Amino acid sequence: MFCWSDPSGYFRNELGDYKGGRKESIRPLCLEDIKEGLAEHYESFMRPKLEGDDIIGILMTEPRYKQGYEKIAVSIDKDIQTIPGLFFNPDKDASPRLITEQDADNFFYAQCIAGDITDGYFGAPNFGMGTAQRLLKEMKKVELYEHTLTRGKRKGETELRRREVSCGDPWEIVLSTYSVNNLSEEVALLNARMARILRASDWDNEKKEVILWTPQKQKEEKAA
Repeated sequence: MFCWSDPSGYFRNELGDYKGGRKESIRPLCLEDIKEGLAEHYESFMRPKLEGDDIIGILMTEPRYKQGYEKIAVSIDKDIQTIPGLFFNPDKDASPRLITEQDADNFFYAQCIAGDITDGYFGAPNFGMGTAQRLLKEMKKVELYEHTLTRGKRKGETELRRREVSCGDPWEIVLSTYSVNNLSEEVALLNARMARILRASDWDNEKKEVILWTPQKQKEEKAA
């Protein structure tokens, strides 16, 4: 089956300058005709203000959909790694690989920290994907502390430095990377909502509306 992005725009456009940094490009000829032709022959999905990735995420995590079938998300987009389940990237994988819920959550939180410039959300300054993934794997947050210089011309002076300390809450780890850059939780939450590929719990199917992600909602789902 095929999952199509809404050509009229996405809910992320209402949150910020989503994909505003991408260079304008010429879309492939006959693209819409090809989509229409595929939709006539195969099961297809399109939902208001959603991208194809979001629809994949919703269908993959909706337990009532296609019960008894093995569902596999097929995409070359790295963002699909924020969705638990079987994932196949035809450009890289020889066979489908399993992404556990923990793996998916960690990749999502890492994207909250590192950001994605091409998609228009910049994350926490000076924290790349490698560092973000390491912090989440080791469950460490960063904090500022006052260090007193013990030698040299500046002996006795103090300066702020960063250090890593243990932390059991992944969202607190995310917040710490913004805090050391003097950025608020509101900025971190905006980045998280831009990075979030929707799951079934993030979509109101009756109203056809997005349920914006919050760390409290994530905790409640984990507890349930």
